[in-house]
Amino acid sequence: MTRYFFDVCDGGDVAVDTVGFELSTPEIAWIEAAMSAVEMARDKTGKPGGNGHITAVDVRDKRGPVMSVKVTLETRLPKAAGKPAANDT
Repeated sequence: MTRYFFDVCDGGDVAVDTVGFELSTPEIAWIEAAMSAVEMARDKTGKPGGNGHITAVDVRDKRGPVMSVKVTLETRLPKAAGKPAANDT
């Protein structure tokens, strides 16, 4: 078993994992990182038409970086007749 650490960058906030989890394969670490990133992005969802939100989970073991999982959540509204969409500049 390998101890994997999951460092989180959520918007501008960074949290370094000092405890980690013992997991049997890198694939299981990927699943944990992906599920965490999706949950955090969903919790930070802004109102429709916002600029979006990026959550990244960087996975490392005692030797160094293993992978990075990034989720970008962005809402785009359709354009109303004659009006730009809320996220158009």
